[in-house]
Amino acid sequence: MRMTASGKYRMGGALALQQAIHAALGGVGACLRILREGEETRMRASGFMFRMFLSSWLLLTPCAAALAAGQPAVQEAPAQLKVIASIKPVHSLVSGVMEGTGSPVLLVTGAASEHDYALLPSQAKALATADLIFWVGPQLEVFLKRPLAQLADHSSGVELARSPGIVLLPVSDHEAHSDHSHSDHESDSGDDMHVWLDPANAVVMVQEIARHLQSHDPRNAAVYASNAAALQVRITALQNQIQQQLSRLQIPPYIVFHNAYQYFETRFGLKPVAAITLAPEHPPGAARIRFLRKQMAEAGVRCVFMEPQYPSSIVHSLTEGMPARTAVLDPLGASIPDGGELYFSLMTRLAATYTDCAGIQESQGDP
Repeated sequence: MRMTASGKYRMGGALALQQAIHAALGGVGACLRILREGEETRMRASGFMFRMFLSSWLLLTPCAAALAAGQPAVQEAPAQLKVIASIKPVHSLVSGVMEGTGSPVLLVTGAASEHDYALLPSQAKALATADLIFWVGPQLEVFLKRPLAQLADHSSGVELARSPGIVLLPVSDHEAHSDHSHSDHESDSGDDMHVWLDPANAVVMVQEIARHLQSHDPRNAAVYASNAAALQVRITALQNQIQQQLSRLQIPPYIVFHNAYQYFETRFGLKPVAAITLAPEHPPGAARIRFLRKQMAEAGVRCVFMEPQYPSSIVHSLTEGMPARTAVLDPLGASIPDGGELYFSLMTRLAATYTDCAGIQESQGDP
């Protein structure tokens, strides 16, 4: 049975209609292509067939709206938020709040120190396109001060040390009144910037992190709020655990490498005899070493804490011939895997190191 020319045209119109329906998820290009096919069908078929094609196309596809707006018929999914964190403890807290939505990028990795860090070119480029950059502040991460000031969108930088509710402590007396040279680190404001080492401050930081993430990514606001609430509960429980652990101990006199632990010590009732170096970028000279050795003998120092970011030879020269033992205190978690659990491991390890020092006191007896 042969099909008439009119039948062929009607079939061609129906085929164009079917193609238009399948193109509902296409963009403007697909819509225009189907429209052109419909125009060709109109020229060869009856006016009734074209009116059926056109009305069905308008009803069953989003092409008309897409053509009117000049946009694809189906919008792309929103791009994932680009978030950067300066140092490992900050990265850990941000990771915990972002869990399930994405991961922040960490700048200072491994055993590198924030005090003398230099940005890689790729990191400087990433800063320019980031939606949010979480850092403690210019008194700590000096390397970020100028790059963030040069950003077109200054609101992308979040200075966590200035979060509402953060308790700031002044630089300790023996450091602030020293006649030793001091870098920009902590000198601008007189505030100690190692704020994350007080769990109560970490709770505040989590709240501030969640607030900024919610503002920049409202579609995941509920996830950020839930994660932040769970994180705050865990941090408070960690604080209580460490308090119980250290309150039962008598910590002997000790010396830290640099005065980075004031927030931890104030929260849990500890106090060092001295700090080896007053500015970690500048190693102590011979006069400083002699002064410290005298202090160690007078105070009966049993523990001298080094840090993985700095040469251990300084500590060994200080303790040579002295009864004090050495151990590692790490305010950043250099050897701990990055991620949401780092903060909890970091704080637990700090408490364990002080506890081990108390064990030395018990094994050697009171000085």
